[in-house]
Amino acid sequence: MDMKSHACRWGRLLAPVLTAILVAGIAISASANRECPELIGRWPHGPSMGVEASGNHAFVGSGTAVLAVEISTPSNPQVVGEVVLPGVVWGLAVAGDFLYAACAREGLFAIDVSDPANPVVVGSHDTPGVALDVTVFGDYAHVADGESGLSIIDVSDPTDPIGIGVLVTGGWAEGVTVHASGSHAYLADGDFLRAIDVSDPANPAQTWQYDTPGWAMGAAVAGGGLFVADGDSLLIFDLGDPAQPSPTPPWIVTPDSAIAVAVEGEIHAGDPVQVVRVVGVRLNVVPVERKEKGQEKEGGV
Repeated sequence: MDMKSHACRWGRLLAPVLTAILVAGIAISASANRECPELIGRWPHGPSMGVEASGNHAFVGSGTAVLAVEISTPSNPQVVGEVVLPGVVWGLAVAGDFLYAACAREGLFAIDVSDPANPVVVGSHDTPGVALDVTVFGDYAHVADGESGLSIIDVSDPTDPIGIGVLVTGGWAEGVTVHASGSHAYLADGDFLRAIDVSDPANPAQTWQYDTPGWAMGAAVAGGGLFVADGDSLLIFDLGDPAQPSPTPPWIVTPDSAIAVAVEGEIHAGDPVQVVRVVGVRLNVVPVERKEKGQEKEGGV
């Protein structure tokens, strides 16, 4: 798969609670009427492949730059800082005072954002593949690394990120998320969704795979659920067993290309939840009724 097919890929979305959701250049009101989100602000600076929010700031990938944006007034986002990287920014993750940027062939970059007005690159690691997404859990960054599958990087010292584990899957990894326990990573890997035991970061091991009906591009964990953007569908899996997620069809068919997903709020078995779904260049907020475990497809290692 070439890079052209990723030209419209947007980053994982996060939202300050009860304020707004900033999505690849668009601010959407997080009001009680979630079926009709209200446009309250617009991002005028061009396409963004990665968006990550932390407190009153969002960090936006804009080409090869990361922009720090003040979003305390969602209807009027203001750029307050900028740092330029050597590659296009595809994915972002915040951990404490540091922002991690997945920059395709240029690898992973650690950026000190303790002062959002003056973001500073403090470290980098050249991953073996194409870094398209990143999530951080504890001392480790988990990178969806294109043809190289999952790369795990020790970021306990952000000034000296060290690659410690790689699992080549044979797919095209472009989305990654981690279970709340930290024991397993879930890789959106093209034709397959994979569960990978990362309890020993130096030796990641696949425990499960699932042949999705579309093309798995993004994933998010919330509560006991795993949510997957799969091209023309939003898939939901139960994580009662983190090593062997269980599909819970029917899937939600999207009218356009579902390329990323974020989930808002707590999730409890049987409760309706709010799922934020990115469809092409639109944001859809979808109330989803959790289903009992289903058997639409069988998974296997």
